[in-house]
Amino acid sequence: MARMDLSEFASEFGLLLERKHLGRDPEEYDGLLPKELSHRKLHDIEEKFLVIILQQLFETTTDSSLLWALGKAPKGLVFEWYLNKVLPNIAELPKDAMWQTLIAIENFADEGITHKEAKVVRQYVQPLKTRPKYKELAMRILNTIEHS
Repeated sequence: MARMDLSEFASEFGLLLERKHLGRDPEEYDGLLPKELSHRKLHDIEEKFLVIILQQLFETTTDSSLLWALGKAPKGLVFEWYLNKVLPNIAELPKDAMWQTLIAIENFADEGITHKEAKVVRQYVQPLKTRPKYKELAMRILNTIEHS
């Protein structure tokens, strides 16, 4: 069996998380997932376990593909981790990881967040408005949390 690289791993398992979270038909993922995973259904405990593995891998590698995959998981499983582990270090992350963090935060904010969560997001996203690459995305996030 060929060895899978980290981005392949993240891509496949991110798609599985997305399919479960969004309740999509497995047929939509034909060609995107290997045959052995294309019709695989994740049970809740497997989903939680997978999220923990992806989080631990990210904490040791800071590979942005892992953040992409984690952004596909249900907010209830990952948002607290983003707030406590990722956002406080966002300024030190590699550029791609910073971008994937902001995309995930924007998606979670679109689902609605509490006042307390918004305060944390604001604290770490506000300074990114001064960075040209992240300004537009940071502004969208801040606008969303101000109106939620």
